[in-house]
Amino acid sequence: MKIEFSIPGEPQPLRRHKHRRFGGGYDPKENVVNKGAIQFLAQATYSGPLLTGPLSLRVVAYLARPKNHYRTGKNAGQLKANFAATSPTKTPDADNLAKLIMDALTKVVWGDDKQITRLEVEKLWADERPETTVEIEAIGGA
Repeated sequence: MKIEFSIPGEPQPLRRHKHRRFGGGYDPKENVVNKGAIQFLAQATYSGPLLTGPLSLRVVAYLARPKNHYRTGKNAGQLKANFAATSPTKTPDADNLAKLIMDALTKVVWGDDKQITRLEVEKLWADERPETTVEIEAIGGA
């Protein structure tokens, strides 16, 4: 079984938990909103029982290119040759992109994110619009 869906918009990482002055912590508002959006999109694609057994997760984050990657003047909008084959090395970190998705899909698609035994995260420049694609697959007939 394979589950695939896309999350439109600039890829978002898991933000650090906030701590109160006198103890206790909470999830930042951005995490709550982003997790909710991911859960909604996942439930629109998959409404079956929680997956069991080992799983593979592939996350591809398509980030918007900075303006300095493009030419100006009469060639405006054309990609500069020296930026054509580059990969994004800017934030967000690849592991934090995966953590947000893994946390959001726990108890929605799978029971616990420890079931993820194969994880692939890739950051690429978006040709058109920024988005994040997610692919989940059971490993070995589970």
